[in-house]
Amino acid sequence: MNRLCDTHVHVFDPSRFPYVPLRKFTPGTANVQQLQKHLKTIDADSVVLVQPSVYGTDHRCLLNALGILGPKARGIAVIDQTTCPNEIKLLNQSGVVGARINMVVNQQESSKFALTAIQHLESSMPNHWHIQLHVNLNTLDTLADHIAKSSRHFVLDHLGLPDVTSGLDNQHWQLLLDILRTGKIYVKVSAPYLSSARLNVYEDLKPFIESLIHTNDERVLWGTNWPHTKGTQRQAATSLTQIEKFRNEDDAQWRDKCVAWSMQHQEQLTFRNAHSLYFK
Repeated sequence: MNRLCDTHVHVFDPSRFPYVPLRKFTPGTANVQQLQKHLKTIDADSVVLVQPSVYGTDHRCLLNALGILGPKARGIAVIDQTTCPNEIKLLNQSGVVGARINMVVNQQESSKFALTAIQHLESSMPNHWHIQLHVNLNTLDTLADHIAKSSRHFVLDHLGLPDVTSGLDNQHWQLLLDILRTGKIYVKVSAPYLSSARLNVYEDLKPFIESLIHTNDERVLWGTNWPHTKGTQRQAATSLTQIEKFRNEDDAQWRDKCVAWSMQHQEQLTFRNAHSLYFK
């Protein structure tokens, strides 16, 4: 097995770092020690921690985890108009290399909102940071022109949540491939259960992943989305007093499937592209 980087995990440690009041759900504990066990299970030697929505712009949990994991870890922050320059400087010094816009958790599909958020990030974050988008392909369509003109690189979470039943010829998927050809966007092959109609098998994602690799094998990234929150399958009226259980996912099986599907491109998918983007 070649070297492996898991480019999409979250850390939840509410006993030490309480969640923000304004959130959509309340996950259980998945702390940095549990993350280390996950990385050992899948034989990953590096990792990218993504700031989860339940922490808002409070990065104490993320910074703590980055400090424990050291040079093998990088972080993705969430910043807004309230984030001061000194905090951005601290995040940058601690291994953060990008900022995320999450429109899926809040079920926000306004392209105007997304564009405003992108423009704020472009003007406030370090020049070498990239912008990570957790949006569906419909929203991505409306951002394509701005992405093409931006000086930043972009990363799209979880394959862009494609409608797999519509096939590869779907106009939204084809536009994603067009953007991918330009090299301006990376696509994360992660959280398969958010798109697949064949749970725990995910074979219906194979042609989508193959099309990404064949379009631009230097712009695909592999990840898990550990510890696997409900995501798009969460009920809107979830009570915040209810602890949401994590999904039971076989991340080693997901790794093995993606390695098989990517064939001679596996090292780029699982390691090389990630280190070029996150660890350069």
